[in-house]
Parts: sequence; C-alpha cells; structure tokens
Amino acid sequence: MSDLGIRHARPDEAGVFRLLWKEYLVEMLSHGGDVAASESNLDFFESLFTVYTTQSAKGIVLFADGKGVLMWGECPGGLETVRAPHAMAWGTYILPQHRRQGVARVLRQLALNRMREMGFRSLLGTIYTRNFAGHVSGVSFGFRPYGSSVCLEME
Repeated sequence: MSDLGIRHARPDEAGVFRLLWKEYLVEMLSHGGDVAASESNLDFFESLFTVYTTQSAKGIVLFADGKGVLMWGECPGGLETVRAPHAMAWGTYILPQHRRQGVARVLRQLALNRMREMGFRSLLGTIYTRNFAGHVSGVSFGFRPYGSSVCLEME
C-alpha cells in the first residue's frame, strides 16, 4: 500500500496484533485511559481483529510493518450508539521509535478511504487529554471534540 510497509492485517496475525495492542493499552493508561491491558480486554480487541480481518464485520486493521497498527470499524454485537454508518476508531498505535515520521497520517488516510468505501459517514474515538502528541495528531487529521470523545466527519 505504501513505501512504509502498510498493509491489511491477515487473520493469522492475531498474535502480532495482540502484542502491539497490549503496548497501546499500557501507553493509553499512562495518558489517563481507563482500559487496562488485561487478558479479558485483549481478548475483546482480538475478537474485533478477527471479525474485521475475516470480513465478518465492516472494519479495517492495518499494519505498518514493524512500525504500528490501526483498527477502525463497526461495533459488532454491542455498543448500540455506534452503528453504521458510524464507525469506531479503536486506535492507532505507532511504536515510539517511528513517531513523527508521518506513519499515523498515512495509516489514517488509507483507513479513511476504505471506511468511506464501506459506507461509513463518521468515526468516533477517544484521545486522552494527557496524550498531547496524539491529540495534536488527531486534530491535525480532522478529528473534532464530540462530548468526551472525538469525531471525524467523513462527508
């Protein structure tokens, strides 16, 4: 997809995803997040990874090989407030040594294009207030405050 090694995740890469997502959750806790990197939470996110990579639900998981991961999509089997045409930005995680190199922006742009193709009109997510770099990155990409979360209108 790009010279950054960005590609769609495959269903057999759940272990790689789980390791990256655990790092993401640990970091988000340090920024004021409220989702621990517990086994049950990791199981939940891995189940989302599985339904998106097997196309059992509308969503996308992208890897920037050796650099990071992005997961966006519908909320299958719950969270009634976030249904198509609205999607959830579960997270974008870039390994610390690869930050400030445009990896997140490229991941987000590719994912945004794909989400539009899937028929989504907006994307909801959370950027914790103590995650200053994430907040700047998200706002520069177009996310705007929406209650206690952020929203990106795709129209």
